[in-house]
Amino acid sequence: MAIPAGPFIGFGADFGDSATNSNYTTVGHLVDIDGPDVKVGDVNVSYVQMANAWMLFLAKLVDGGTVKVKLIWKESVYAHVLGLLRTPYFFQIAMPDLGTTATVISFAGYYSALPMTIHMEDMVVSEVEIKVSGIVTITAGT
Repeated sequence: MAIPAGPFIGFGADFGDSATNSNYTTVGHLVDIDGPDVKVGDVNVSYVQMANAWMLFLAKLVDGGTVKVKLIWKESVYAHVLGLLRTPYFFQIAMPDLGTTATVISFAGYYSALPMTIHMEDMVVSEVEIKVSGIVTITAGT
C-alpha cells in the first residue's frame, strides 16, 4: 500500500459551481473554505419499561450541513451568487493535495447567504454560504 502524500496546506484549492454537475467554473478569488459540515443527529428511543437504565438512541439521517466560502469581493462574483440564491446547483471543492490530480469534494445544494464584510484596512470579502442538499462525495486524487 502506497503512503499518501503528507500534510499539505490550502494554497491552490479551488471552489467551483455548475448548473449541470459538469464543467465547473471557479467562483471568484478564494480566501478560505469551511465545510462541508456533515452531521448526524440522534433521537432518544428510551422508554420507561426498559430492562436497563441506559438511554437508547438511533441515528437520524445524515445532514450535509453548510459550506462557507470566503471570496475576495468582486462585483461580477457577487452578482453571480446573488442571482442564484435559493437555486438548486452543483458545487465542488478541489484540494491541492500534492498529487497528480486533486482530491475533489462534490455536492449539490443552493447558495443560502451572501454577507459582505468591509473593513477599513483589510480586503473586502463576501462570505458565501451554501446549504448542502443530498450526499457529499469525495473523489481521491492520485
